[in-house]
Formats: sequence, structure tokens, C-alpha cells
Amino acid sequence: MIKSQYQNIIQDVITKCQEYLDKKISIQTLQAYIQNAEQQIISLEEKKICEYLQNIEAEIELILFTVNKEDQEQKFNSLAKRLLKKLKEVLSN
Repeated sequence: MIKSQYQNIIQDVITKCQEYLDKKISIQTLQAYIQNAEQQIISLEEKKICEYLQNIEAEIELILFTVNKEDQEQKFNSLAKRLLKKLKEVLSN
């Protein structure tokens, strides 16, 4: 079970993922929230979550620098949906 101190952090990222998908925030804002969550989740028990967030953040960087602007939104939407699903699973376990 995830530590209660990290539940709020994860819930914030879930909220920001949904805001991104609703076009209320930019991918850069979502990326900043992911980076912030990575820095706050320091418990060894939550290492997998932190690594997952780091991988997602790295994927955002990769898309920003390697994918044509026209194709980025689709890639970012897919990534945000994947992150949303994963974090919801984490909170429900």
C-alpha cells in the first residue's frame, strides 16, 4: 500500500493529467508537476513509482525534441492517459 504522505502527491499528478487532457494546462506544466512529484517521493518503498514518473518525464523530453510538432499532441495525450491509468491503479492498491 502506498504511504499516505504520497497519496496527495499522486492525486495532484492525476489531476494535472486530466487538466492536460482537458487542454487546461500545457505539457510543460504537466511535466513540471511530474518532476516535482519525482522529487517529493523519496521513500524506498515507493521507488517504482518514482522511476515510473522519471520515465514518463524522459518520454516527454524525447517527444519534445524528436517528434514533429504536428504529431506531438497525439503522443502526449497517449502518454498522459497511460500515466493517469497507472497512478489510479497505484492509489487503488
